[in-house]
Amino acid sequence: MPLAAPQPSSRSTLLACLLLAAATLLVFAPVLRCGFVNFDDDLYVTNNPQVQAGWTVASLNWAWRSTLAFWHPLTWMSLQLDCQLAGLNPAWFHGVNLLLHLANVLLLFLVLRALTETLWLSALAAALFALHPQHVEAVAWIAERKGLLSTFFGLLSLAAYVGYARRGGAARYLLALVLFACSLLAKPMLVTLPFVWLLLDYWPLRRLNGTLPRWRSLMLEKLPALLLAVGLSVVAVHAEQEIGALSEAPAWSTRLASVLVNYRDYLGQTIWPVGLTVYDPRPEAPPYRGAVGLAVAVLLTLTGLAVWQATRRPYLLVGWLWFLGTLFPVSGVVAVGSHRLADRYTYWPHIGLFVLLVWFAHETASRWRWGQRVGVGLAVLLLAVCGTLSAQQLRCWRDSVALWTQALAVRGEHALMHNNLADAYHQQGCTAEARQHWETAVRLVPRYECACNNLALLYLREGRTAEARPLLLRLNELRPDTDQPPLQLGALCWNEGRAAEALDWFRQAVERNPANPEGHARCGQILLRLGRVEEAEQSLTTAVRLRPDAADLHCDLGRACQWRGNLEKAARHQRKALALQPQRAATHDLLGTTLALQGRLTEAAEHHRSAVAVDARAVHYRCNLALVLHDLSQLSEAEAEFREALRQQPRWPDEALRLARQLATAADPRRRCGPLSLRLARQASLVLGNDRPEVCETLASAQQAASDARLP
Repeated sequence: MPLAAPQPSSRSTLLACLLLAAATLLVFAPVLRCGFVNFDDDLYVTNNPQVQAGWTVASLNWAWRSTLAFWHPLTWMSLQLDCQLAGLNPAWFHGVNLLLHLANVLLLFLVLRALTETLWLSALAAALFALHPQHVEAVAWIAERKGLLSTFFGLLSLAAYVGYARRGGAARYLLALVLFACSLLAKPMLVTLPFVWLLLDYWPLRRLNGTLPRWRSLMLEKLPALLLAVGLSVVAVHAEQEIGALSEAPAWSTRLASVLVNYRDYLGQTIWPVGLTVYDPRPEAPPYRGAVGLAVAVLLTLTGLAVWQATRRPYLLVGWLWFLGTLFPVSGVVAVGSHRLADRYTYWPHIGLFVLLVWFAHETASRWRWGQRVGVGLAVLLLAVCGTLSAQQLRCWRDSVALWTQALAVRGEHALMHNNLADAYHQQGCTAEARQHWETAVRLVPRYECACNNLALLYLREGRTAEARPLLLRLNELRPDTDQPPLQLGALCWNEGRAAEALDWFRQAVERNPANPEGHARCGQILLRLGRVEEAEQSLTTAVRLRPDAADLHCDLGRACQWRGNLEKAARHQRKALALQPQRAATHDLLGTTLALQGRLTEAAEHHRSAVAVDARAVHYRCNLALVLHDLSQLSEAEAEFREALRQQPRWPDEALRLARQLATAADPRRRCGPLSLRLARQASLVLGNDRPEVCETLASAQQAASDARLP
């Protein structure tokens, strides 16, 4: 679509495009060697199964419905397509980001050339846009694909609007609206694009003639775009509220002061782009009055100069208002996240500043005899400096360790940076460095949930339970609505042998989240160990209902049913466990015991043999097999198994006798298990003989317990 006429020569335009492309690729090509970082890249790609699924009906439907991070379906679709084409190859993702940045550079050049009908001034503004160090974040951060896409469609929308303004036509205006909508569907950053259209009407399109009817006509012309921006902005804000990304809003006076200071600092970093970092934390205290006063003075002075020169130099007013207006939604007026400034937010607003700077510098240089030559030399020097600084900044994005190490060096101690650096070290297997940074994060902010959780888990893996306990207790206080802290505390108590305390923690987890099968399962397992079989069966039944594909839960439930004498139900769940995990020795042994109690000795022997085949070192599997073989009158084979068991563990008959006595004579009837106690007593008697008094007494008690249970 032609944008304007007359145009500079196509050969010069092609040369400018080639120079812009060469400079952009020269500076940013190292980004292809960067990897994913642990700052939203996991949320957007590496830990997002919906993105990794590629383009499927379900994943595309998710892309349009999801409010994860932002509501930006086109961004999700772009990342899904990357995964479908290249999997989790970071070079591919970075390459697409680089190509989008290059496309934006060339589009900006062509749009400015069409608007102003100047070639090299447009090329210089586009070159500053391409190489400015603050734009490294937008290119090198995979999660910022949304900003690149939004700008891409925004520039296309500008091109369509220029065509409409010059030639008219409803189709061109509709195309501009559709492209504007695509920009907002990639990221709701360009909500002020109708305002930019109006600025371009003033300069360089010069559609404003100063009369009220003309103003009214142009304002009404922007109304559809304005309604579109408002509608999609409401959706975006709602999405941010759903995920809790909107911070608690401070008082309006404090917010206004922060906005003014942020504008000053964004302007300062544009002029002096050093000390840039991925994360600039929002200070807890409001800005000092002196800082606010200086910001007001700077903004009022620059705005006054732009207004004063509006007639003679309209580009000053347009460029300045472009910067102020397009940066306003992300200036801090809406508290999103915990950061104060972000380099990525300057990607679109910088266009106005660069137009202002280039056109003013050209006009100033034109007044001197050698001004143009000096101006060209200074422009080349400026671009070289920008390219060098961008190349240096790009090294920080090599990996997560480099990213957060640089952030700490620039911004100083901060809990979030230490936490993320620790996570990066932990992913690389550097446990000592990870522990050090997590400990620092907790020291800086003792109630920092993420760092407390990560450090507690690391301590648990290292066996440092005494240090993990206070962190878990703190997490339990900080997260009263989640079940993970009580689950972890319960596991800790159970490993330390405090079963009653562990049961209390697991029950608390169940109260907090009845839909999590882990809490029910752990309660059932502890109750089973404590001999409270009826309660254990209830908890394990709930766990199996919530997670029917867990073999260990079916196995535990089968054990509980077996102990309660419900052998049919026990066998059913044990067979289900074997269907899920056919090579699990414990389940074969348990099912063999259940079948033996039912009198199905041949089947029982098969499963006991399977258990021994899987784990030949487990003495009790071999003993159960020997007992069944004895009952089948296969005495030589039974004796061989008993002898092998005795060889592996000479004291097992005494242990079997002791456990049989406990099960048969428990004071609590719910803790008695007659059939199993009788089985254990018989195992011991076959080795120890029936002439020992303790064996006779245990056999009699076990037989009575089995009789009381009304089992054969």
